[in-house]
Amino acid sequence: MAQPTRKTPRGEDTTGFDVTCVVGRVEYGASPHSAEVAAFMLIAEHGTSGQFVFPGEDGGTVYVTVDRNG
Repeated sequence: MAQPTRKTPRGEDTTGFDVTCVVGRVEYGASPHSAEVAAFMLIAEHGTSGQFVFPGEDGGTVYVTVDRNG
């Protein structure tokens, strides 16, 4: 059987790939806090280091990197 091939777009990182895990879900209007603050609270309560991404209130994207020392 022939092996499938994958074309690599120009500039794509070919050294590996990311595995994504959901640490929680923010429901709009379900918290007394803004959605962005609720997302930060989920990240803080998660308890591990990592990179987290969620939509910003202004329509952009928020990227958070947490490095827990200890």
